[in-house]
Amino acid sequence: MKKIDAASLGIYRFLFGAAMALQVIDYLVSGKIIKEYIAPKMHLSYPLLPLPTFSPEVTYGIFIAMLFLACCIAAGYRYRVTAPLFFLGYTWIFFLDQTFFLNHYYAIWLLSGLLIVTHCDRFLAIDQYRNPKSTEIPMWHLYLFRFQIAIVYIFAAVEKLNYDWMFRGEPVRMWLPYFPESIIQILVWGGIFFNALIIPGLLWKKTRPYAFIVAVMFHVSNSIMFSIGIFPWMMIVATTLFLDPSWPRRFVQESSISSMPSISSMPSISSMPSISSMPSISSLLLILYCFIQIALPLRHFTYPGDVSWTEEGRTFAWQMKVRDKKSELTLTASGENGTYTVNPYQYLSKHQWNRVKERPDLIRQFANQIAGENEAIYADSMVSLNGKPAKRMMDPNENLVIKGK
Repeated sequence: MKKIDAASLGIYRFLFGAAMALQVIDYLVSGKIIKEYIAPKMHLSYPLLPLPTFSPEVTYGIFIAMLFLACCIAAGYRYRVTAPLFFLGYTWIFFLDQTFFLNHYYAIWLLSGLLIVTHCDRFLAIDQYRNPKSTEIPMWHLYLFRFQIAIVYIFAAVEKLNYDWMFRGEPVRMWLPYFPESIIQILVWGGIFFNALIIPGLLWKKTRPYAFIVAVMFHVSNSIMFSIGIFPWMMIVATTLFLDPSWPRRFVQESSISSMPSISSMPSISSMPSISSMPSISSLLLILYCFIQIALPLRHFTYPGDVSWTEEGRTFAWQMKVRDKKSELTLTASGENGTYTVNPYQYLSKHQWNRVKERPDLIRQFANQIAGENEAIYADSMVSLNGKPAKRMMDPNENLVIKGK
């Protein structure tokens, strides 16, 4: 099996762990833990993955533990224990409530999972100094990360191939109303071409330096124009994995591995890691993982209607910044106590309610969770998609309460 230098994955692990530590610190000091995890009386769980909530003390304990684990990952300390524990903790943080879903949280969850199955602890790691191991690792470890990063970019381009984005310039025009039309068009079409071409540009030796510079400029400008948290910086760090795997050795004083194969040019088929050389079960799991990552973003094409309107299949599909919804929702309950308007803030945070208003499935789930003795709950939902005139998203005469539930 082809071997490569573990240096680039080691640097990536260090920066990933440091970024996660900063994100957890932000949760601890900003009050997000109280607002999103402790104060709400209910959470809208994923149907196939209902997760428990905990007392405030245990909830804070989980986040403090996550901070410790993230620091251990960055340092490469007890990596084979701390990386899986961090993944489990982040699984709870991310999947506790459907309204928490963001594409960059999903990316973090996936990448933290890949840390478990790859040797990212063979360079710049305490474990490596305590118990030295070969700094040559199988090439597929690096290519698995590259594949995941490529999925993000490619599907970000695919999802922009819709009428609103290409011909109306929406929702970019809504977000940047004072920008001239020429700049709007550059952002719209530049976004498509950047996401579609950045991976080929990074893989080809002649264009790689320019592609890397363009990627950095793209993500920095996104961070400036839009409030998207850690995602741009995480993608810049991830993009370094397309550089030569031994590049970090120029910045730290360690001897180079002269026998390391260079990946400074686009690999040929013969140089790709051989699946047949891997254990059969591992091979099947890798193939299954890759298939799922390709299939999930495509599943919405099997559903009728516009995914930006129906929201079916929109999650886990890398639909980033391709739609903007202005939603107004009134829920009316009818039962033994008469008819009254539901106050959502008795149950949900402002963030949760804003997400519920956008998605018919969450409206139905919320209605059934609060139904109690009510025989019926009706939704009057008016939604404007990408600046279009508002219209009803659901039948106002539909009883959302599932009988016998």
